Amino acid sequence: MSGIRSTLIYWSRNKAYSLICLLGLSVSLVFVILIAEYTAGELSTDSYHTKADRIYVLGSEAAYGCAAKLADKLADRYPEIEKICVYTGFGAGYPARVLGEKTSVSLGFADSTFFDFFDFRLISGDRNTALRSLDNVIISKSFANRVFGPEDAVGKTIELDGFVVTVAGVLEDITNSIFMNYDIILRMEQMTHYNPSIIDNNLGNAGTAVMFILAREHTDITARIPEMKEYFKTFYWIYEREVWQQVLLTPLRDVYFSDIPVNGFFQGDSTLVVILISVGVLILLFALINYINLTVAQAGFRAREMSTRRLLGSSRRALFGKLIVESLIVCTIAYILGLVMALGADGYAGRLLGRELSVLHDVTPAEILGSILGILVLGTVAGVIPARIISGYEPIEVVRGSFKRKSKMFFGKVFITVQNVITIVLIACSITMTAQVRYMIKARLGYNTENIIVVDNMDFDRTLSETFRNELISLPGVEKVAFCMGYPLNRGNNNTVQYEDRNISFQIFQGDSTYFDMMGFEVIRDNHTAGQGFWFNESAMREMGLEQEATHVSLRGTDLLIAGILKDFQYGKVTEKIGPAIVVYNNFGESVPWSFLIKVNGDPSLVMKQVGDVFLKINGGGVFSGEFMDDQIQKAYEQQEKTSTILIFFTIIAIVLSVLGLLAMATYFVRQRALEIAMRKVFGSTVKEIVTRLVVSFLRMVLIAFIISVPVIWYAMSRWLSDYPLRITLGPWIFILAGLLATAIAFVTVYGVSQRAAVADPVEYTAK
Repeated sequence: MSGIRSTLIYWSRNKAYSLICLLGLSVSLVFVILIAEYTAGELSTDSYHTKADRIYVLGSEAAYGCAAKLADKLADRYPEIEKICVYTGFGAGYPARVLGEKTSVSLGFADSTFFDFFDFRLISGDRNTALRSLDNVIISKSFANRVFGPEDAVGKTIELDGFVVTVAGVLEDITNSIFMNYDIILRMEQMTHYNPSIIDNNLGNAGTAVMFILAREHTDITARIPEMKEYFKTFYWIYEREVWQQVLLTPLRDVYFSDIPVNGFFQGDSTLVVILISVGVLILLFALINYINLTVAQAGFRAREMSTRRLLGSSRRALFGKLIVESLIVCTIAYILGLVMALGADGYAGRLLGRELSVLHDVTPAEILGSILGILVLGTVAGVIPARIISGYEPIEVVRGSFKRKSKMFFGKVFITVQNVITIVLIACSITMTAQVRYMIKARLGYNTENIIVVDNMDFDRTLSETFRNELISLPGVEKVAFCMGYPLNRGNNNTVQYEDRNISFQIFQGDSTYFDMMGFEVIRDNHTAGQGFWFNESAMREMGLEQEATHVSLRGTDLLIAGILKDFQYGKVTEKIGPAIVVYNNFGESVPWSFLIKVNGDPSLVMKQVGDVFLKINGGGVFSGEFMDDQIQKAYEQQEKTSTILIFFTIIAIVLSVLGLLAMATYFVRQRALEIAMRKVFGSTVKEIVTRLVVSFLRMVLIAFIISVPVIWYAMSRWLSDYPLRITLGPWIFILAGLLATAIAFVTVYGVSQRAAVADPVEYTAK
């Protein structure tokens, strides 16, 4: 208790310094706590399934995906396989009718073995029989609440695209998993109503479904990978043609952070996790530096107390221990304050990070023990240097005044330089990431996106599609309406064909004449085929080894007319490499468009409402989900924008902590140099000269920090930018701007303290 009492007395006499120490540590611990909660959740994704250690996902170097019927070839061939579950899913927008009301739903498709693999909780229904019948479905809790309200949904029927299914269970909304929370999960066999090619025995659709393999206990299914690869080459076209080269069996827990995509599932961003952990450590390091700086700075003012204790018999070891205890007390109080602040901020942080955070939800003994150990480590690390310095003097040094001079400058200069290095690096990273995201969103894509509404067609047949178009054209805010099967952002349809002695993977887009006009593809060569034939992009022509003058090409034994050549345009995200693409003119005589593209003018929100009203009138209700293409592009880079926003936020916090540290240390250094300032004023130095001298001494540290920062920034940002085919140049302006901002921050912070010291009466200093 005496240690706590003396600590509180010391704090009460040094309120400003104590407040900065406590505030810096508390704020930094808020972020440490929230980052720890987020990271723990990310790293525990799908780890709660009791059989997770035995579940593997089949994949290749290109994707985690397969033909659904491939499962029939594997189940009996490999004794290491206990069970197989094939799963796939479609996004929202599929028509359904519930209790007589039309709505739209998202759909998942699973084998009957789904609940033998995964421990997702059923709120109602029997998990052992829920998917036994082909006509049974599982619905999510959120969907059940939306369409059935408080009634028990089990036993209710839902009409889906011409067939009726029965609700056999309500599933707790899926979280912390690679699985999306689809509204309805049907048996895989029901895929015949939507896309029969996925469950075709010919295995033609090779990558849409995802296969989960449950290995028998005490077996090593991965040892079968070489044999599997050779087996696939005998019948599975995508391996026969060597489009895919590798067979992967990846543990379920590793899929979430894998660089290999898995269509229709969530995947995490390991880069974001690394950034958050790194920034959290840096923020904590800032707070520790401030604490050490301030404690060392106060060493001279505690000399009398320490001297008295030594004279009364306290050993250096005892004083060292006392100072460590003080540090532990500070860290404990800071942790409690940080925890309280984290409880108030976890909702906002969860929305920003895209994951629900609840700091005190399901707290385990291990987490409590980890927090205690963390406080002990933090308090010890924070207190070691100050304790060693303060306890290492002799009482006679207090009388001579040499102790004050000994504790004067070295550690402060080192720590301030380190803080400035971190600040400059964070500022430069924030500038680079923000500029790159802005560049991707505004990059020239090779097609038009402005004022175009996209409405995906899940509801209308050919006749209703034409009716929808005609009614839209009559709206004053609509310029034109196009029918299409795929547009660049959604990547159209992929088709891999054999050409001569190699395989070429084409992205294929189909549209009517209005589609061509609306998209505004740049034409390099027009063969004037009167709307007939196929338009190839530059990459496709290069891949096929054809000259621009070519007018025909043979693919799959069919002679195709080349209508012309289009300049390469970006499909998918800007992060994707542009490859071969074909744009096909389609007049949609009997076929049904996948999407409607609507070019609008006037008030965008008003026109969107009008388009939605027309859709709902023709559809007889349901849900309208039209979006502007520019908004879709914006959403495509949400992850990069989120990372950039988070880094900017942390940079601001780092700057605030840096300012607090600089302010306190500037005050201390000015106090240490009080006699020098007084003498200079007596001998005629002007206020401007004194201020300049004090400020320059700090700016030298910023310059040293800038020199150290440049290679760190170059290495880190060069690696980060290398992931983007289209990227900004890491130009000198980024380094210069970061350095100037850090200099301005240091100047403004130090100038005020220096100015007050320079204008003060010299008598005030000599009296100190």
